[in-house]
Amino acid sequence: FPTGMATASAPPKASWTKGWVSKVVLGMFWTAKVSCGGLKDVETHLHERKAAYLEQLKELIAIPSVSALESHREDVREAARYVSDKMKDAGVEHVEIMETGGHPCVYGDWLHASPGMPTVLLYAHFDVQPVDPLHLWKDRPFSGSVEGEKIFGRGAQDDKSGLLTLIQAFEAWMHVNEGLPVNVKFLLEGQEEIGSPNMPAFIQNHKGKLAADMAFSADGSQPSADVPGLYMGLRGATAAQIDVQTASRDVHSGSFGGLVQNPIHVLVQLLSSMFDSEGKVKVEGFYDDVLDIDDEVRQDLINIGHDAQKACAAVGAIAPFGDQAYTPLERIYLRPSFDILGIWGGFQGEGIKTIIPSSAHAKISSRIVPNQDPDRVYKVLERHAQRFVPAAANVSIHQLSFKAIPYAGSKETPGNLAAKEILRELYGREPIFPRMGGSIPIVALFKQHLGIDTTTLAFGLDSQGVHAPNEFQPLSYFEMSRLAYARLFAKLADIASRHTEL
Repeated sequence: FPTGMATASAPPKASWTKGWVSKVVLGMFWTAKVSCGGLKDVETHLHERKAAYLEQLKELIAIPSVSALESHREDVREAARYVSDKMKDAGVEHVEIMETGGHPCVYGDWLHASPGMPTVLLYAHFDVQPVDPLHLWKDRPFSGSVEGEKIFGRGAQDDKSGLLTLIQAFEAWMHVNEGLPVNVKFLLEGQEEIGSPNMPAFIQNHKGKLAADMAFSADGSQPSADVPGLYMGLRGATAAQIDVQTASRDVHSGSFGGLVQNPIHVLVQLLSSMFDSEGKVKVEGFYDDVLDIDDEVRQDLINIGHDAQKACAAVGAIAPFGDQAYTPLERIYLRPSFDILGIWGGFQGEGIKTIIPSSAHAKISSRIVPNQDPDRVYKVLERHAQRFVPAAANVSIHQLSFKAIPYAGSKETPGNLAAKEILRELYGREPIFPRMGGSIPIVALFKQHLGIDTTTLAFGLDSQGVHAPNEFQPLSYFEMSRLAYARLFAKLADIASRHTEL
């Protein structure tokens, strides 16, 4: 690893090609602290604590830490307190709940590895999405109910199980060895599901505290049940709300129909002008910065072996849909998209109420790809809405806090090399390197402000009700994630010992 290791005062060097630590030093440390028997004992401890770890997940799921809703603000903070307590119990040092100007995050570290060992920044988030529609849940969203070999509840997969496995793997190492083979820092976030709006300034203001040589995210998924993967890129995102106003109050549809403009009519006309029947975006300038798909990246997608019909069937979708110029996976992972997230106006209750509403509203978002900028994409959407000038109506648009910069990484970082070996051991086959359709805002922020790459080492599938009713996590993935991170700490030292310069 680089001789210019991360310190409390300076970010790490970006180059991984020079300055590896001496194999002699690593060998001494390996013998003293990280013997093969020690790692086996760590894995035995993880197995013996399975029931206790599951109870922790139930307890964390029970905290309704919905970051998007003001009514759950204190619940997000309660989740931060729970997480910080578990970190302290595990032996993490300097644990603190840190203010961001919005929802808090939790920091902690353990920095007592042998000289020359890398510093690893571990990331996950404890906030969750809203739970509506409630009537579609089989059980209470925050019950953490276990059925067979699955645990259900909001956050079961995204991302409370992943978060806890970071702490649990750390706890196992501390219990067995009273230390780790690498230095570890934790940054656990409470606002990922709303786009991490306060995190750019937070990371910039705490660059020294967060300085590390690499980062790992327990937020994410695997490309399929049988084929392991490490995501080499993430789509970014931007979001907005559109409001249409035509009167100061609702009016009788018989007395005013044909005289007063209907805002819902205006809104659906505006929205339909933004895309065509195949979902291609018709907003001028939307695709301007989109690059052609690289052949190597396209091949990485082919290696997934994706079946669009089966993928749709798994979530109850009627049929595959989208721009036929691109494959389904290209549309999901490598192309930008536009979606209406919610639309409302007028009477929503049972029966009928014969009115022309005074206003109508919609929330929209776009997932964007590397080389696109979220603010620039918002501006072209804003310009399109402002150019749409309907009769007898006022249209306004404003940007929402959900925003993420796209990210593209390299397969050859030490973090990815270590994770690749771990996935090979766990799955018995070579992992692939596709890109992810979703967004994790912190990953690009780590690169931008700390100069480090992030490996997304996460377990679960997108078909597990993520962001939807009946979200679940198989207990096997919960266990696999713990095992992966326990092995990761040893694997990073092993990677370093195999890439040395005396």
